[in-house]
Amino acid sequence: MRKIYCLLFLTIFISVKSQNVIVTYGVELQDEKELFKNNQNLRNLFEEAKLNAPTFRFKLTINDSISNFTQIKSITFGQTSTSTLGYLSFFSYTGESFSDKDSIYSQSLLFGSKTFVKKPLKSNWVLTTETKTIENFKCYKATNIYEVTNGLKTFKHPVTAWYCPEIPLQFGPNGYGNLPGLILELQVRNHVYGAKSINLNSNETVTFDKEKLTIIDEKEFEEKIKKLQEQ
Repeated sequence: MRKIYCLLFLTIFISVKSQNVIVTYGVELQDEKELFKNNQNLRNLFEEAKLNAPTFRFKLTINDSISNFTQIKSITFGQTSTSTLGYLSFFSYTGESFSDKDSIYSQSLLFGSKTFVKKPLKSNWVLTTETKTIENFKCYKATNIYEVTNGLKTFKHPVTAWYCPEIPLQFGPNGYGNLPGLILELQVRNHVYGAKSINLNSNETVTFDKEKLTIIDEKEFEEKIKKLQEQ
């Protein structure tokens, strides 16, 4: 009987690894009472984003060793409307992203839709034994830190990921991954991406042609930002 269970698990493992997978995520924006307390305009925009967050959907498409994460058109707003772009910034979404086994490539709409910033995969995850069920899959909790430098100050925000070893793919929403299983829920500071549907047998493919894109590293990106600020 034990051999049968092992064989069944191995069959599922190989099947998932060799098929295309699509996960649809929703997003939730949690309140922070002290956030933008001295800027009423930004506070109002934050409240609007929090209210409209449930109308947004995002899609993660995985083909073996590469993934693509992108926004699906909002139920309420157009994909490129001013309101949408403002709300997306509160979800730390700067545009579509691609991930492979080594790096993350995040679109920077500030410099055009063909410009992508290359970053290393998130590492130093702290794995725990805490579990919960998401979309009928048993998930494990992992934690990390997201650092943001603003001028002379560096802020550290907590990151919590719930990953599923039953789906042995190292990807997740918004460029996060590098865990021993697909991330079905991700919280970074006050926004939470959560899986709404999972298709383990999709026909969609991921096309990532680097030769047709402008790939820059983080240092080049920071230099471009600095030049913009000096104008």
